[in-house]
Amino acid sequence: MTLDVTDEVQRPGARIPLSVTLAAADRTPMPASRAAVELPEGWSADPGSVRLRPSRPGRSATADFVVTIPENASDGTHTIRGVVSTDEWELRAPVRIKVLRNGVALGKPATP
Repeated sequence: MTLDVTDEVQRPGARIPLSVTLAAADRTPMPASRAAVELPEGWSADPGSVRLRPSRPGRSATADFVVTIPENASDGTHTIRGVVSTDEWELRAPVRIKVLRNGVALGKPATP
């Protein structure tokens, strides 16, 4: 399972696209499952969860989310987890997002 974000350094109030992808093994089909995102308190994801259709061996399924970082998010590193589950199993994958209020810390030039 992979979790993809466009940029791992963000500002409070940002809306960031996040993709959760689950690939079926070479010889094992993937059953229908549900993808969701576990977020720090106050953060939100749209949609809340996505149903993934069964996939043939060697294929993958992707769920796309938009994560909103609250305006009052504290500076620092926050962990987001993608979760894919069925009635029989659950997989989790983390990604870390650094929230910084200061534009210089985001690699942008300082303005006079």
